[in-house]
Amino acid sequence: MPIQTPILNNFTAGELTPLLDGRVDFNKYSNGCLQLENFKVMPQGGVTRRGGTQYINEIKDHAKTSRLIPFEFSVTQAYILEFGENYIRIFKDLGRIESGGSPVEVTTTYTEAELPDIQFVQSADILYLVHKDHAPAKLSRTSHITWTLSDISFVHEGTGFDKNPIEIEVGSTIVLVHHLGHGVETGTSITLSGLKCEGLTDSEVNSTHSITKVDSNLYEITVTTAATDPSNTHYTYTPGDKTGGSNGRALYPFSWAVNNYPQTIAFFEQRLWFAGTPNKPQTLWASKSGDYENLSQGPLDDDALEYTIATEQVNAIRWLSPGKSLLVGTAGGEFLVSASASEEAISPSNVRIVRQSTYGSAFTRPIRIADIVLYLQRAKRKIRQLVYNFESDSMISPDLTLLAEHITQGNIKEMALQQEPFQNVWYVLGNGGLLSMTYLRDQEIVAWSKHYLGGLDVEVESATVIPSSTSCSCDEIWLIVKRTIDSSTKRYLEVITPGLRDSENLDDSFFVDSGLSYDGTPISSVSGLDHLEGETISVLVDGATHPSVVVTSGSITLNASYSKIHAGLPYTSKLKTMKIESGAVTGSTAQGATKRISNVVLRLFRSLGVKIGTSETKLDLIPFRSSANSMDSSVGLFTGDKEIPLRSGYETDGHIFVQQDQPLPLTILALIPRVKTNGK
Repeated sequence: MPIQTPILNNFTAGELTPLLDGRVDFNKYSNGCLQLENFKVMPQGGVTRRGGTQYINEIKDHAKTSRLIPFEFSVTQAYILEFGENYIRIFKDLGRIESGGSPVEVTTTYTEAELPDIQFVQSADILYLVHKDHAPAKLSRTSHITWTLSDISFVHEGTGFDKNPIEIEVGSTIVLVHHLGHGVETGTSITLSGLKCEGLTDSEVNSTHSITKVDSNLYEITVTTAATDPSNTHYTYTPGDKTGGSNGRALYPFSWAVNNYPQTIAFFEQRLWFAGTPNKPQTLWASKSGDYENLSQGPLDDDALEYTIATEQVNAIRWLSPGKSLLVGTAGGEFLVSASASEEAISPSNVRIVRQSTYGSAFTRPIRIADIVLYLQRAKRKIRQLVYNFESDSMISPDLTLLAEHITQGNIKEMALQQEPFQNVWYVLGNGGLLSMTYLRDQEIVAWSKHYLGGLDVEVESATVIPSSTSCSCDEIWLIVKRTIDSSTKRYLEVITPGLRDSENLDDSFFVDSGLSYDGTPISSVSGLDHLEGETISVLVDGATHPSVVVTSGSITLNASYSKIHAGLPYTSKLKTMKIESGAVTGSTAQGATKRISNVVLRLFRSLGVKIGTSETKLDLIPFRSSANSMDSSVGLFTGDKEIPLRSGYETDGHIFVQQDQPLPLTILALIPRVKTNGK
């Protein structure tokens, strides 16, 4: 009976689709898993358990969804913005910013339904925001507690009004009929300057007037005075500086109006770019070079510009991504914007737009990694990689979900890039799921895994990443988590922790969800757990597991006094291998043959408390405590090999299951099973 000991030491294919079951000829087969939950794939090949989530605060309104947006002045000054209906709250250093004991809050006009469609870009202390139903705005930070949201006061010289003669109706009033690009509603006031009109004095014309909306972008400005020369019926005016306005807003391009504002935004070549209004879905606008709020068009190279993509179909622009060139994602394909002449900057007379692919994009902010863009395809199931291909001298868009097509069921709605300690992309699904993808293109690593947060009825609604405010050399993954706590719906801000840093001891490890920590003089009771009222939680005390306890009146009582305590909801990490392709005689396959995995060597790194078996119903806890470990102290972290006999019989599948459900770390470097077959 053939006996073999294959080694599974490379999991860089991550969780694979069940459609690959049996594809043992495919090199990614041996590097993948059939199930990978609450693990992250490391670039070196092993898998490590996801760190727990630290509870930060409640969302302002538990009844409504919110969204997280990063505000990064620098890698050392980064904030999290909680966008909810008609408000923004600010977080930093794993806490909420307050002034005078109250949360710092900015009032907005964004509704709950509009939050997912906000797109943004940042320049130093200013975050620019766009939405089709709202005038482009900017959020400005002037101090740690001082934030201001205002509409952008664009400079738009010479094109705010029609330059052709304007008909003026003469009677008890003078009515100027023309186009305004502002998109204001009836009753809005505007102050005119530099306007000349026969029959009216300068003071009569250049003053504050009421605007009446006629239709679309056509408006009437009514001057409540009689003409001095009623015999004339046509008058002209001289366009002057039309940047003012009594409401603090300047004039926009003709096509921008209420419910018809740009939907996406980006910085590129010292210009602020806007794109995709509902009425002009394929048009881009770029500011004057170096003057981001100046949309004055002209013939000079540094003037603002407007350009419409000419295609056989009218497909709305969904996103902009700047790099060496400006990449544009539309509903029908992806385009590259550059200067017509190479090595030159884009100018009003020097614009070239070339289609790169025809897959189509969803209205979701892409991720740029160096010269690569990861974007969501139109149906929201596939992540594609837009990258230059030397052989074709063009961009190509391979599908990064091809080997894990099942994993995006529920559709992707948000994506965020974590770069430290290694490169992970996090995805939020429309059904509340959370995914991660270890991505290193130069190493050909694309490894997906699922993450299920501890607790019942849990959904992740938003995620974003900022550099850490601590010295952990890692990024902070912030989440909005919807939970059912004590029969009530709650929404919490939580941060995925590193779990266990290289420099930390076991008593510093954090592997509970929505958890909190205590570090101080020994105590036997922990309070401040009101957000987990009525929940059964896991506790790690001085590096040892404690029996589960129930939160009552926001507190838990321990069986003794401890100085380092981590308490929160338990979660389980699971790994299930593909069917073992080993143990057959030379020239045959082990697939379909009855086999027995008698034992396995598990190679671990700084781990503790792991279960292993050949099925989820036959899992054995690996012993780590020895006679050298006193019963009143924790067992140290283990690095090395553990050989474990397995309770198994002969079967055709041949899977290995590894689980961790205790608040302890687990890093698997290799699995070395001993496989016997029936001789086939």
